Amino acid sequence: MALDAVDVILRDGRTLRLRPPNASDADATVAFFHDLSDRSRYLRFHGLAEINRNVVRPYLEPDWLERGALVATASDDTDAERIVALASYERLRDATTAECAFVVSDAMQGVGIGTRLLEQLAARAATQR
Repeated sequence: MALDAVDVILRDGRTLRLRPPNASDADATVAFFHDLSDRSRYLRFHGLAEINRNVVRPYLEPDWLERGALVATASDDTDAERIVALASYERLRDATTAECAFVVSDAMQGVGIGTRLLEQLAARAATQR
């Protein structure tokens, strides 16, 4: 299940694809973080200034045991896929507990993306205990 992509419908009727990121998503993930507003980037990274491949590496190719991650992607008019959100978790010492983090593009906040990402992260993590 952890490798499957799933399409979800948002509150405004749009559809997004949620899937685990992989190594080929490095540049798109860096671009996604760069496109965030300064405030969103600050809130997600607690003031981290430089976003590069080293920052996104931990999110790519999650193992679903210690670390899980999903990207939400949308297609534009040319059917090119772009990342519009990322959610991740990292297990803590207690195998039933994890720290989660979410970031949604500024233009797409408030339509339920975070809720859908949380649902999928939780479901996928539960199958890996």
